[in-house]
Amino acid sequence: MWHSAKARAKRNSIPFDIAPTDIEIPQLCPLLGIELVKGAKGFNPNSPSLDKIIPELGYVKGNVWVISMRANTMKQNASLQELQILVKNLEIKIKGQ
Repeated sequence: MWHSAKARAKRNSIPFDIAPTDIEIPQLCPLLGIELVKGAKGFNPNSPSLDKIIPELGYVKGNVWVISMRANTMKQNASLQELQILVKNLEIKIKGQ
């Protein structure tokens, strides 16, 4: 996970100052509450994934955490505002049926 992040940072010219010891893998995804499954072959929704909390800051101390691949994929290209709008509109749609 650390090596991959370091390579991505170099490839994308973003800051990187974390050490392997800065990466803590919780049992549950802090965003979705699903179990994180380590060591599974390939990526699956429950795979642990290193996330930049504020993407522009890069992989720096205090700006990374481990979440599920599913959560990371969901927030990958969306802003917080877009995610809030998505949830609001989903709730309206589901309650309206």
